[in-house]
Amino acid sequence: MKHALLLLVLFGSLSYSAMTSNELLHRDKLTRRDSAALELVQLWSYAQGAHDVLLQSPSPMLVNNMAVADSICFDRAIQFIRHYGYPTPTLLGKYACLEQTQVLIPILLRNRDRLAAPDIRELLQNEAKAHRLSRKVLNTLLEE
Repeated sequence: MKHALLLLVLFGSLSYSAMTSNELLHRDKLTRRDSAALELVQLWSYAQGAHDVLLQSPSPMLVNNMAVADSICFDRAIQFIRHYGYPTPTLLGKYACLEQTQVLIPILLRNRDRLAAPDIRELLQNEAKAHRLSRKVLNTLLEE
């Protein structure tokens, strides 16, 4: 029961943090780069935190909730790409490191079946055409 409560709190704060980071962007004059980096860190920490909880106590209820958690993170990752583009060193600037530019890959791969949707496939192909997403990663994501 405590794990279910933890997941609810974790993913409830995901939607709140997205709103909070947007409010901070306007209130404190954070740059686009700051905002993108903050959103990526939040998204990765929620996605990884949920999986860490599952690894500590693999119960059937948590396994079922993990699919929901992965779906929420996938939606946020797609929303991030639509808003900022796929994360690149240019986008992230001083916040760029290999981990930061690659954090969306495992999140997207956890919902591989949803990557086949025409709008998402087109979004990722457009990111590759814009040279923000490598062809190698695109092929991995779309299994081409």
